[in-house]
Amino acid sequence: MERRKSRAFDREEEDRPREPRRRGKKQRGSARWVLWLLLGLTLAGAAGAGTYLFLRERGKATEDRERGKATEDMSDRFLGKWEGSSPERPNVKVWLEVTRERVIMTAENTTTHEGDTLPFSWNTKRVTGTTLLIHLQFLKGDQHETDWAVRFASDDEVSVTHTPSDGLIANFKRLGKRIT
Repeated sequence: MERRKSRAFDREEEDRPREPRRRGKKQRGSARWVLWLLLGLTLAGAAGAGTYLFLRERGKATEDRERGKATEDMSDRFLGKWEGSSPERPNVKVWLEVTRERVIMTAENTTTHEGDTLPFSWNTKRVTGTTLLIHLQFLKGDQHETDWAVRFASDDEVSVTHTPSDGLIANFKRLGKRIT
């Protein structure tokens, strides 16, 4: 008898019971671990980003508070009555009366005794070192606006400069005690 290479049609082979298939290890467990790992990394990343943003905003708030306090302190230093003159105009005497809302500037020519009073409303724009930059709005006549740089040489001496033209208005000394 001739032996066939293929056993597909072999009756004995067909009638024999099949062996049960071996099942491999469950693969679902490793997929579950990968999902848990991705979820954990995502939550850790979100928590890190949230912490970073929170601390950054808290730092900005602290800087803003410190900047606001410095601005308020410098503005308070400027309050009071001041008397001054300018080296560019030696026969002009200038007085400032500074309150929280108003600056009243009075100027007088000492030879002719002519003068004028100009009221302004003012607010602080910014503080840089010992210089206070303020924004003024004229309250008399047509409503003009301007900026002044007030540089403190000490608590009782300031130099006021008109910032758009960089021209010195006057060097002032405090009259009386500082208002606190």
